[in-house]
Amino acid sequence: MIIINIINLNYENIHGAIYLNSNLTVKKSNLLYITWLAVLAMYSSNFFGYGEFIPIILFPYILLYLLVGELSKKSMLTLVCLFVFSFTYSLISFFYGYFTLASLLGRLLYPSILFVLGYKLAGSDFSNKKSLGYLITIIIASSLYGFFSLMKSILTYGSINAIINNLGGRIVLDLWGSGEVNATILNASLSLGLSLLPLLLNNSSMGSSLKYQFKFKLLCLLSFVVSFYTIFSLGNRTGIVIVIFSFLTVYLFVEKNNRKRFSKAISLFFITIIGYLLYSLNIFSIKSIWEGSLIFNRLSSRQLSENPRIDAWINVFIGTFEHPLGGRETNIHLGFAHNLWLDVAYDAGIIPFILLILFTFISLFSIYKFLKSDFTLIFKSLILAMCIAFFITFSLEPILQGLITYFTSFCFVIGILQRKVHDKKQLNSQLTSGDLATLKD
Repeated sequence: MIIINIINLNYENIHGAIYLNSNLTVKKSNLLYITWLAVLAMYSSNFFGYGEFIPIILFPYILLYLLVGELSKKSMLTLVCLFVFSFTYSLISFFYGYFTLASLLGRLLYPSILFVLGYKLAGSDFSNKKSLGYLITIIIASSLYGFFSLMKSILTYGSINAIINNLGGRIVLDLWGSGEVNATILNASLSLGLSLLPLLLNNSSMGSSLKYQFKFKLLCLLSFVVSFYTIFSLGNRTGIVIVIFSFLTVYLFVEKNNRKRFSKAISLFFITIIGYLLYSLNIFSIKSIWEGSLIFNRLSSRQLSENPRIDAWINVFIGTFEHPLGGRETNIHLGFAHNLWLDVAYDAGIIPFILLILFTFISLFSIYKFLKSDFTLIFKSLILAMCIAFFITFSLEPILQGLITYFTSFCFVIGILQRKVHDKKQLNSQLTSGDLATLKD
């Protein structure tokens, strides 16, 4: 009897120790997750002007992971392509005097660091909750940075017109200091939030509790509202393009296999008709507000054919073959070509341009593989919406000249996608092997 009691007591002690150790492991994991969320938020919002230095602090951690961790073959190929591009572009641009030494380090190392970080953080996240958390944190931090920069400017000068008159254009005060932020940088920080509209209308299951889904939708709503208000106030035409294209693309993607897509299309048609009537009849002063806005004036003041960016794109593309070493030799009447790929060719020539094209194709293939894999529709919709925002902004703005954080955020997303597809493939392979072993038994 005594022996039995001793055995029971030891069992209870062991069980309690295991339970306590399990709780400590969960708390440690949650603390680490929250820490990474904070790091991403500070980097995306350039927290107090120091957030942009975070990747340098992370460099030893990333280097250690590369030494002891294991990237998939495809991810290693992507990393090599990305780093060689960053290396050639940064050094050539530095040689021409376009960047300082600090800017050189950012463009040389940051893309690869963020790519590997995304790959690392997405590991062992089979529920995808953490990956969704990382992505939505980047979006919220970027959106709130733009919104509060605008609010600071309005509090300082009193109105949008006063801001434009005092600062000399569509410029706002930097949230973290006394500096100024031009519309191009601000628009990029808001673009990801603008892409979230279709997720608010998506009723697909996330494979999680209703409470979690409600919080996720609430965060999406917050990001979209503050982003749309900011671009509407500052007259950002690119933002309107992102809203429309992301909505249509994600809507078509979600509804392509939906049996009720016809009825939803009819509902959307009637909603559009009702919206048009509300606008035409000026109900709730919708028409007056729109036609009196800065964005309406900017949309109606210039025809698409009169956009100087189109001439710049054509001239830079032709000039790339005339000046294969870059150096901004082509006369384009603009400071930049306002296009990620063409600006690289304009600055550094055809070699970095080709490497960037290669990285772009690898990224597009990664996005395609992810969308074809077995993930929740909400997760796929978020990735698709974000990528629409990324590529529209890449096509219309000078990215590596002033939006390096934006480009590295894209690299972070690609790292997550490649890890997700790799882990899903590994899991399916293990399940298949297990099924075959069972059949043999």
